[in-house]
Amino acid sequence: MSDHGAAKELGKLLADYAVFYQKLRGYHWNVVGKDFFPLHAKFEELYDAAAEGIDELAERIRGLGANPPCTLAEFLELTTLTEDNSQASAEAMVANLYSDMGKLNEHVKKVHAHADEIGDTGTVIILEDFIVSLEKERWMLSSYLQA
Repeated sequence: MSDHGAAKELGKLLADYAVFYQKLRGYHWNVVGKDFFPLHAKFEELYDAAAEGIDELAERIRGLGANPPCTLAEFLELTTLTEDNSQASAEAMVANLYSDMGKLNEHVKKVHAHADEIGDTGTVIILEDFIVSLEKERWMLSSYLQA
């Protein structure tokens, strides 16, 4: 990947989203208990949104003249998130996603600040939508955890 603009940092963010996406898929497949139906649907909604975000980040990287990371090995090397293959409770899944969304939001804000600093307006605009979405979803997960 080239060092053009924010492409390198966007690649790291892409890796975080790819790991987050796979965690959401695993939680969608493995959630059990009384909250199965709403969480199964919510996790699907979240992984669909993450998939769109992944595509948007990769296309932005390409638009900046770089190649996005695209292998699982690259994602795992670049990510700041951790995988979860445990058989966590529904509440632990939501708590883990809440934590990951906080880390993602901080990472998005860091890349946003870098893009703003170098005058990469296109990346700034794209990442603002990511921030708004993460803050809203995080608030919703927080509400679930307070029940």
